[in-house]
Amino acid sequence: MNKIYEQYLEDYTSTEYSVAHPLTKYIEHYIYFSIPSEKITDKYFHPFPYIGIEIYLHLNKSTLIVNQSKKKKEFKNVVIGFFEPSEKLLIRPKTIGTEYCCMLIFIKLENILRFIDIPLYKLKNKVYTLSEIWKEQGKAFEEKILNYNKISQIIKCIDQFFINNLNSNLNDRKRRLNEILNFCYSDNTILTVDEICRSLQISYRTMYRIFKKEIGICPKKYLEIVRFNKVCNLLNKFPDMDWTELVYLCGYYDQSHFIHDFKSIMNCSPEKYIDLQVGKIYLNRPSISDN
Repeated sequence: MNKIYEQYLEDYTSTEYSVAHPLTKYIEHYIYFSIPSEKITDKYFHPFPYIGIEIYLHLNKSTLIVNQSKKKKEFKNVVIGFFEPSEKLLIRPKTIGTEYCCMLIFIKLENILRFIDIPLYKLKNKVYTLSEIWKEQGKAFEEKILNYNKISQIIKCIDQFFINNLNSNLNDRKRRLNEILNFCYSDNTILTVDEICRSLQISYRTMYRIFKKEIGICPKKYLEIVRFNKVCNLLNKFPDMDWTELVYLCGYYDQSHFIHDFKSIMNCSPEKYIDLQVGKIYLNRPSISDN
């Protein structure tokens, strides 16, 4: 594990904020995240695979540098789509103020359908501005949020934006996809594709076609990322959990298989991850690159 990343973990501060009641079914929370400017380096690090989108709303003179396929771009506010394990998206914070600070919003894939009107496959391995996703509403929101200095005002502004864009009535196609995606998360254990097909009474061929057309990845790959998300969440909430229980809950064949997969994605052992992440709210920045 690179020492630069360990320094980020030691020096940042984060505070969790609740979302407005109409949004609690779809957005877990907002996280205010900051790092003193003197602690920021020019090193990049990359997100672990997350089935959903991450929204960075920068609140002062902060920006995010995104390096994808060796093309660098600076964003004031940014929407990061869901990335496959093989796709390396590199990011780093930047500020000309006294600290880098932003509000982070996480929306899982099964809930994104409630807020956007673009195909989910267009979010795969992609990064967008808010105006590219929400057009004029996104642009107006970015301008409006700059008028506030108090966190309470900013939270209220964010709440109102998502309430205004909340679609409670999905069409048949989106409702079916939403049902499948929700089912992947709802079970206490990670199911196989065959088990999901049997439970939802659809054929493997139908499910495969839905995933490839709507999301752009096959069901098996999707469930691998879901499983890995669950691993990291469990490690963060229960750092003393027995490895055997963790392996069972997350659907791995055995402990060695689990550790191998974990290291290949996180670039560190599960034990090291626990040491670095314990007590932290913002947990999904596990791996770092020297590029």
